Amino acid sequence: MKWPVHSTTLILISCLSLWLLATTTACVSIHLKGPQIQRAEGLQFTPPPLPFKQVQIVDVDWAWHNPDSQTSISILSECGDVRRLKLDQVEQSLLREMTDGRLVSSKPLTYQGVAARHTQMKGHLDGQFAFYQARLFIKGNCLYLISHVQVAHPSDRQTASFVPANESEYHQFLSDLMVPQ
Repeated sequence: MKWPVHSTTLILISCLSLWLLATTTACVSIHLKGPQIQRAEGLQFTPPPLPFKQVQIVDVDWAWHNPDSQTSISILSECGDVRRLKLDQVEQSLLREMTDGRLVSSKPLTYQGVAARHTQMKGHLDGQFAFYQARLFIKGNCLYLISHVQVAHPSDRQTASFVPANESEYHQFLSDLMVPQ
């Protein structure tokens, strides 16, 4: 989907599944007009604890995978002319990328002094049923997407209130993360 933005960046919204060793990789993309992706600089964070392991993914700034629970946490930043993007539009674009995607919850909030949205969805990604949650926000001239993904066990597929494994680690990561002005 092309957003009505003439920025100089290509936004790859999120690698929704990062479990490289065990399953598939699925990326959700939004292409904006412009040549080069610009990433945010100066982010400060504490990496998720073991057994999370850092993985190198081209489409995100940082990513960690927990092979025991099949969960991932990732940071994506895209900088440029992003102020005209609306968080609900980004959220809807993420949802459209899932087969049989369903929005479980969407909550506006303030995060790091700016308007943000916390979204939870579930659906199929490359044939795998997954639960996805993300904190979306724009600060300065950058869009940030902090994601938490888990491949779902078949018995969890119908549970709207499913809490992914490593939920506390994800929320601690969000609490520790500091993005520049």
